[in-house]
Amino acid sequence: MKIYRPLWEDGAFLMPQQFQQQAAWDVHLADSVARMGLAHPWGVVAAEFDDSLLPLSRLNATRLIVRFPDGTLIDTERADNLPPVCDLSTVSERSLVDIVLALPLLNANGGNLDDGSESERPRRWKSERVNVQELAGHEQSEVAVLRHNLTLRMAHQENAAWLTCPVTRLVRDAQGQWCRDPRFIPPLLTLSASPSLMTELAELLHHLQARRQRLMSMRRENNARLADFAVADVSLFWLLNALNSAEPVLKELLDMPYRHPELLYRELARLAGSLLTFSLEHNVDAVPAYRHETPENVFPPLLSLLNQLLEASLPSRVVFIELKQNGVMWEGALHDARLREGADFWLSVRSSIPGHELQTKFPQLCKAGSPDDVSEVVNVALSGVIIRPVTHVPAAIPLR
Repeated sequence: MKIYRPLWEDGAFLMPQQFQQQAAWDVHLADSVARMGLAHPWGVVAAEFDDSLLPLSRLNATRLIVRFPDGTLIDTERADNLPPVCDLSTVSERSLVDIVLALPLLNANGGNLDDGSESERPRRWKSERVNVQELAGHEQSEVAVLRHNLTLRMAHQENAAWLTCPVTRLVRDAQGQWCRDPRFIPPLLTLSASPSLMTELAELLHHLQARRQRLMSMRRENNARLADFAVADVSLFWLLNALNSAEPVLKELLDMPYRHPELLYRELARLAGSLLTFSLEHNVDAVPAYRHETPENVFPPLLSLLNQLLEASLPSRVVFIELKQNGVMWEGALHDARLREGADFWLSVRSSIPGHELQTKFPQLCKAGSPDDVSEVVNVALSGVIIRPVTHVPAAIPLR
């Protein structure tokens, strides 16, 4: 629709068209600026419903904040009325229904205000008389207020005359009653609009932090201020670099969820690209492209891929066994089944005595074996498992 910016001059005769055109220009300007930073500056900010009415085949919205693709902002907390209750009894033959928030399209030829007369198409606005407080004083005056004519419709209906945005998905439970699908992700304007996505992001971040801490424990100390990996483990260096680069950004997105999902996708895709360097099973084609209209086809597969890559990228050659002191004995549990199939065991010892003296005395004073065997070999002065001091350890073992 063509926009005519009004010329505000002295003595101009004020008409509705001037304010309408000025408002249209302001909306266009705001949308143009938004698209400079985001490819898709529209979607759901909040969509809340009364689940208690779903067993009665009625869907009632309690809070809606949505920005439509044309830049129209819907906010039922501040400026708009909630849409009427949606009757679900007409879809008894379906087991899954996508619900959209619908706003009638704007007709450039006018007639967009519902005045109560018959119309072949839906009207975009409704009028309402409201008492408004004068903020500088104490008076109230009745003001004509413009309301958006909102409705909740089903995605499979004929919606050509409406501007729509998906807000929820309904499925039938084991009893055949309607319930909301917790896995559904609508087009998002902020990450906080999808609790399920935030939960998956928190789980990924926890997974990533655990892997990062494990990698950091495998570093070697060159001196008091510098840590590195052995040359043979240069891949571990790049893996740790990828995790360290991604974790602060992902944590910030989790802590500040009022961000656009495009930002999350870019960071997740970048991390996936880095981890794909270490994968033989996947290539970059495994990273799903961003689809703002269907984020449920983007984020769950991408998060699943990242979990697989994190699991496959870390080496499993070294298993740390925590030793706990029990009197004069130190005990460790072999929980990992791989340790029972065949493994080399390396014992790290720290002492205040000189290194050459420690290498000589420790194998003579220490007995190793199963708990029962250690008690027996000590009592009869046997050697137990052979303890052999070495000057070099495998590069995979972290040395401090």
